Amino acid sequence: SDVVKYKSAGINSDSLYLSGKIYIPNQKVPLRGIFIVNHYTITQNSQAPSQSFQLEAVISLLGYAVVMSDYIGFGITKDLPQTYLCADPTAQASVDLALNTYRYLKNKGYNFESSQNKVYNMGYSQGGGVTLAVQKMIESKYPNDFQLVKSFAGAGPYDITTTYNEMLEKDYSPIAAVPSLVLIGMNYVEKLNLDFSK
Repeated sequence: SDVVKYKSAGINSDSLYLSGKIYIPNQKVPLRGIFIVNHYTITQNSQAPSQSFQLEAVISLLGYAVVMSDYIGFGITKDLPQTYLCADPTAQASVDLALNTYRYLKNKGYNFESSQNKVYNMGYSQGGGVTLAVQKMIESKYPNDFQLVKSFAGAGPYDITTTYNEMLEKDYSPIAAVPSLVLIGMNYVEKLNLDFSK
């Protein structure tokens, strides 16, 4: 595995460098494709893919390159607000890592089973929501850069408004930080200038 630094489109096309981790099979057999893994809700930098082992890395043992972005707000951007549940910048972080990884591997002489950039896309919880955002982004903006084979999205907050309103109505969140993370992320990405004292 390698911790990587890569350029991403960032927020409102203000490019910035992000971090993540890639796992590459040891053998020099043709790679079966790239697995984009979108991480679940985390609240500490030590939990970010670049800072810890992620169980999904075992997929690399099956012959896939596995890429995991920290997203904005973790790793080398830990001093920025987390773009929590903000679909576009978070999906862009994952897509840019996959694009950069594919180019890197081709330049390093890795071969792929297919001449096309086959990608698989997965995530659970926050990662489930990001997975659908990644799929939408690939289908709309990058159809010539990837051949998206399958997406596996589990238990994601796919409807942000309904998810947030339900937390407010029930006065409960399975992860206590989620309501704050939603507001802080949306305020940062959408430049809402919210008054948090209210």
